Amino acid sequence: DIILMAAQLRMRSVWVIHESWPQDQLDHYAKEVFMCKDIDAAIIKKAFAAAGTIVFPSDMQRHLYDDMFRADAGHTIYNGIPLKQLNHFKQTQDRREVRAALGYSDDDFVVLHLGTVCSRKGQVFSATACAKLIQENGCKNLKQLIVGARYIRDHEIKYIDEIFQVAKKHQVSCRRWEELKEEERGQPQITIMDIQAAVLRFYMAADVVLVASLNEVLPLVICESMAFERPVVCSKIDAIPEAVTDGVEGFLVPPGDADAIRDAVLKLYNNPQLRVKMGSAGRQRVLKQFSYESMGERYRELLDTVPLPTAEATEATPSSSSFKGKTVLVDMDNSLVDWDGEFIRRFAAMAKRPEEEVERVVRNRQKFEIEENFDPSEHELVMEVITSPGFYESLEPYPGAVEALNRLLEEGADVKLVTAPHPACAGSCAREKFLSVEKHLGPGWLERLIITRDKTHVQGDILVDDKPQVTGGQPTLWTHVLFDQAYNRKVEGKTRMSSWSQWAQVLPAVLGANGANGLSKSPS
Repeated sequence: DIILMAAQLRMRSVWVIHESWPQDQLDHYAKEVFMCKDIDAAIIKKAFAAAGTIVFPSDMQRHLYDDMFRADAGHTIYNGIPLKQLNHFKQTQDRREVRAALGYSDDDFVVLHLGTVCSRKGQVFSATACAKLIQENGCKNLKQLIVGARYIRDHEIKYIDEIFQVAKKHQVSCRRWEELKEEERGQPQITIMDIQAAVLRFYMAADVVLVASLNEVLPLVICESMAFERPVVCSKIDAIPEAVTDGVEGFLVPPGDADAIRDAVLKLYNNPQLRVKMGSAGRQRVLKQFSYESMGERYRELLDTVPLPTAEATEATPSSSSFKGKTVLVDMDNSLVDWDGEFIRRFAAMAKRPEEEVERVVRNRQKFEIEENFDPSEHELVMEVITSPGFYESLEPYPGAVEALNRLLEEGADVKLVTAPHPACAGSCAREKFLSVEKHLGPGWLERLIITRDKTHVQGDILVDDKPQVTGGQPTLWTHVLFDQAYNRKVEGKTRMSSWSQWAQVLPAVLGANGANGLSKSPS
């Protein structure tokens, strides 16, 4: 919103992007992962198009959003780390004392894996590698320290249990740090410690740092490790190769490959000179690429050249949209999707009657409830069609409907799909409606789907619905716009829309009338 507002006001802006969201999953990350209910893919894409200057912390991340922004708008500036703080810690702390406080002796070879313990961070693979090094490669003095356990989410608790199972399988000891007595510290071959606020001591204590992640952008753990002159073994994913050159500051290994991790650590275990050489190279890379000073200089250069928004960017912002802040409710059956069309096909097949004959009855019917337009002897067959498996999932959107809904979102409307399940098959009907919405509109629309028998409980400004009269237990605060069908043409006094090609003319006019006359109430 801020980027779009800046473009609208012709103000310079710099947008710093921290997250990596695949373009086909923007809705999912915005709404499900980061709980930003008011932001969707349409708004994000509009902001990228309008932004004059966008900063990414890695080239990989910048390329993830290719084609969403102007080529000259994107810049890569690597995040810096607080070297002064790290240097002060290094200069004022004794490494032997730091290790001793953790229970490690001079002879221990400490392998650190720092980060939230979860499947994304890959601790199971690093634990497997370390267990094999101890049992199969004779690295009896190797001790792994895993820092970052938390016991909040079920999947994280389960993942911690998996690490204990790995240790058990390979017959190495594994304990929680918090359960150890002081004299037991440093004794387990694998120690799992809860999340810690102060982490510099772990870098100082370590001989090697592992980053075995399966999904990352560019974790600061790598840069901080190199600042402490520790060689790193990292997954070769995402932007990590932008910080580590294989064989120079450490080793890059395939993600999820415990044996590759083991081989890399073994090289470092057997070669102290290589550890020193890689540690020194890492320190030099941090000074050049990841210091606050280098980051600040890049930002200073950039801020001196931030352009004003282009005319195209200004035009792309929905500044004058009549839909901004409005809620548009849309019915599904015979409003968004062609319920009649699927019924005609299935009924004709089951009754063994020509589709043209069934279509004349259905498309020209005068009664809303479909069975009331057929002979009583056919009511049972009508209900059999309606309740047949896959009926609601098979309904096809009307021409232009999907495009219209997405345009409404782009114009700032909060669009909700409000639909009633058929009472004869409420459960399967509701389930298939979810499947239909996901199929035709995408998973981001699922949270916009409201299934209810009483639409008067849903608040909004407009309801687009084919039903002649929408009634319920509450006064209706929305304006009922009839989606034109033969059975609702006798209704007078309501705005109607005969196809989705008319939405841009019909709906703003209704909102304009509401603004002029106060909030209209649909007669019920």
